[in-house]
Amino acid sequence: MLQSIRSLRGVAALLVVIYHACEYARTHGHADMANTFLFGAFGVDLFFVISGYVMLLALEKIITSPQSASHLTIDFLARRLIRIAPIYWIGTVFLYTIYAIQPEKFKAFSATFEMFARSMLFLPIDRGAGKSTISPILSQGWTLYHEFFFYAVLSTLLAFNIRQKLKYATPALVAAITILGCILITDTRQPWIELITSPINMEFSLGCIVYTLRRPKGSALALITAASSCAVAMVFLQLAPELSKVRDATRTIYWGMPAALIFYAAICLERQIALFSDKFNKFAGDPSYSIYIFHGLIFSGLDIFIKKTGINGNSTAFVAMLTLGAAVISNFIYRAIEMPLTRKLNSIWSLEFNVRPAR
Repeated sequence: MLQSIRSLRGVAALLVVIYHACEYARTHGHADMANTFLFGAFGVDLFFVISGYVMLLALEKIITSPQSASHLTIDFLARRLIRIAPIYWIGTVFLYTIYAIQPEKFKAFSATFEMFARSMLFLPIDRGAGKSTISPILSQGWTLYHEFFFYAVLSTLLAFNIRQKLKYATPALVAAITILGCILITDTRQPWIELITSPINMEFSLGCIVYTLRRPKGSALALITAASSCAVAMVFLQLAPELSKVRDATRTIYWGMPAALIFYAAICLERQIALFSDKFNKFAGDPSYSIYIFHGLIFSGLDIFIKKTGINGNSTAFVAMLTLGAAVISNFIYRAIEMPLTRKLNSIWSLEFNVRPAR
């Protein structure tokens, strides 16, 4: 894995954590944190762009594989499920269990068993008129619905044995589904329609496009290219409206495009980033998924501890402690649970599946 990718994953995760920490502070006695660091939501856009790139990078190794299309498709889907689902399931079960035991502790949250079950199965949830159905009880899990949409697109192409042109067919198919869906389908409130017509899916395509770009050779050219990419990204971000208005297609333009440009800049600077990023990558990059999934659950426990210290009176210090604490505890979760569990499940899957002859 490129060091620049590990680094940007860490940056993306911390952006989201700070954004949610500010939101948590606002609703827990720190009204001055309202509308603070809204830009942190940009971390999601970075994640989607990175995912588009990384999936093609991972599949690059199997394009010349002699295995059948069906074998590759099943293997791909299983490994993505192993990578994504267990940690999300653990977080969802933990949240629902705490809620079931002490529902009075949850002021702005409710969850029926049906909602819990649908969240575990990545199924839409009806939360009433005007609310998104792509909204599991572990709220940040909404992004995983879009991830699985992207995996479904890749799986379809693999199933039809489209390998050599995968890096071109993937962004084209994602874009076609999204654009045609928006044009031809008027009732986007239907759960699956809402998912497949969401313009944010185009950010996976942007990551795929970055994958097709060549990295400049030579440090000087790499620096110039990276600086130019970042400059254009800053223009997009400066033109972007406030967060409340960054929705649908505008998000893909104002945040998706700069996310892709910043990501490409990081790829160009791979050699330079690799020189000093190792400690940061181990702290925030490698455990970025655990940080993303568990930070909201960790906030409540940290809040109790912080209040006992008396530091919670200072809004900035409160947010800083929430952010740092969530990152540190998520590191423990990553090393104690996510990493060994993922390795074990992959090992079991390899033994059970890859020994079977391709048909």
